[in-house]
Amino acid sequence: MVIKRERSFDGKCDEKAFTWARPLKEGVYHYRSGGTLEGHRVHLRIESNGSGFLIIDADKILYLNQTAAEIIKGFLDGKSDEEIIKGMTERYRVKKDMVSEDLDTLKHTVKRFAEATDIDPVTYLTDKDISMFTTGFSAPHRMDLLLTYNNSNIYRSFCFKHPEEVKTINLEQWKRIIEILWNVG
Repeated sequence: MVIKRERSFDGKCDEKAFTWARPLKEGVYHYRSGGTLEGHRVHLRIESNGSGFLIIDADKILYLNQTAAEIIKGFLDGKSDEEIIKGMTERYRVKKDMVSEDLDTLKHTVKRFAEATDIDPVTYLTDKDISMFTTGFSAPHRMDLLLTYNNSNIYRSFCFKHPEEVKTINLEQWKRIIEILWNVG
């Protein structure tokens, strides 16, 4: 699918090509994209090891290996195909046509993933399971906030005991909670 340390399209891989390329800077990048992802809100998290995940419209997660994360960041940042290809061939010592093919495939995959309604909301573009259950990510993928304790069925579904006394929080407190979660990533 995309350039992988584990293998390339022809089954061959030069490990040396990957040893010198440092991962992109760790962080969370937010986009309200035009172009390929017009009308979608997108968050790209790059982890310290270079892998990452793309969250589309807060309900679909696409796990990425290092090279897929770099390619996706390039086109979300508005770089031209030529700029992305040049950067990848310089960083990974791979052939231009291989990166070009991967870029086209990746764009198509992400667009289809964003628009599909009948898919698993968690998808991998890597051979390894790098989900939050197997890898220590720097922050959770999502946070569910319980708005009320007024429905006793909620407690059963979340497997926790109802607190004896709960105070309702005001709008400003909710805004502060959301701001803190946003800043965590």
